[in-house]
Amino acid sequence: DIIAAAGQSGIVDAALPDDEKRHQLLAFAETAAQMGVAFDVSGDQAGQAMAQWRASLGLSQNEAIQMGDAINHLANNMNAAAPALLDVVSYQGAVAKASGLASENIDYFLGAVFLGGIYLPSSKFLLEKLLGLNG
Repeated sequence: DIIAAAGQSGIVDAALPDDEKRHQLLAFAETAAQMGVAFDVSGDQAGQAMAQWRASLGLSQNEAIQMGDAINHLANNMNAAAPALLDVVSYQGAVAKASGLASENIDYFLGAVFLGGIYLPSSKFLLEKLLGLNG
């Protein structure tokens, strides 16, 4: 469930009034449904990916939407499959962020890695080498 993913990921501030929490959860669910359609995945999958980005990359809701828009742009204009790009960003985004790569550049960098023929099993190794990590 999309709203459960949002609630479990802690993206809504517990100190907010209940009406504001509800508003934020519904906005999250609406965005996840839209991303699901754009990426040709279920709304639940899009919601889980967006919750993971927000938690691991420290993104706001607007920043997560911008990342989704960038992934959609890459998928539409660079002959890449959006679900695969979602996986790469979800699994390797935290590695890129930990290396100091700015959040707004992570999706494009990982998209370039993916388009270069480097898929999930090898992308972690490549990122660690390119970004000078010791992994």
